[in-house]
Amino acid sequence: MSGRIEARLAELGIELPAAPAPVANFAPCVQSGALLFVSGHPAVMNGASDVLVEVFGEAGRHARFAVGVSSLPAGAAVEVAAVLEISA
Repeated sequence: MSGRIEARLAELGIELPAAPAPVANFAPCVQSGALLFVSGHPAVMNGASDVLVEVFGEAGRHARFAVGVSSLPAGAAVEVAAVLEISA
């Protein structure tokens, strides 16, 4: 499946940047069984939702949550996180 996703990203002209290093003592993502918990990356925000739909089509439509506070890392005003079910 990852080959299909990589091909779709290339078809859309999307080159994903390397994930930024965490700015504190946390992991960027953690897998538990078939669930993948992904921490927020302030530089991505709404674009992340657009990319999920562009790459996965209707299967990429999702609910999401965002937290806005006055003291997120790197001066960000909003953080977006996701919980995804994945297959091996």
